[in-house]
Amino acid sequence: MTTKTDRIINTDKWTEIILKAVGNKVAHRWKFVSFRGPKKRESAGIVDLLAIRRDTTQKPNDLFQFIIIQAKGGTAAKPELARKDFKRLKKVKDYYKALKIVYFRWNKEKRICEFRVLDDKGNAQTESSKDIFG
Repeated sequence: MTTKTDRIINTDKWTEIILKAVGNKVAHRWKFVSFRGPKKRESAGIVDLLAIRRDTTQKPNDLFQFIIIQAKGGTAAKPELARKDFKRLKKVKDYYKALKIVYFRWNKEKRICEFRVLDDKGNAQTESSKDIFG
C-alpha cells in the first residue's frame, strides 16, 4: 500500500523526468542538473533544477549560461509565486546572472505540461520549451 508521502515523492520524480524529456527534445545544448535532497527527495532550496550550457558568444568558450527552474507536479499549487519565493529566485538569478527563471508544471490527470517564464517583476508568461531552450 502506498502512502500519501510515497505518492508525492513519486510525482516529484516524474515531474522532473517529464521536464527533462520535454526540454531535451529542443534543448540540444542544454544540460539539466537536479538538486535533490536526502533520499532523492525534494531539497529545501528554492531552485529544483538548473539548465546550463556553454556561452558560445564568448571566445574561448569557457563561460556558461544558466536558466533557473522550479518544478511543480501533481496536485501542487499552480505556478504562481508568493512574493517571498519570487524574491529568493530573483536573488539567485541576479547572483549567477542567469538568463531566466522558469516555472514548470506537470499534472498527469489534468494533462497539464507547461513552462512559464518569470520577468523581473514576478509576472509569469507561458512559453514553449522551444522558445525557452531552443
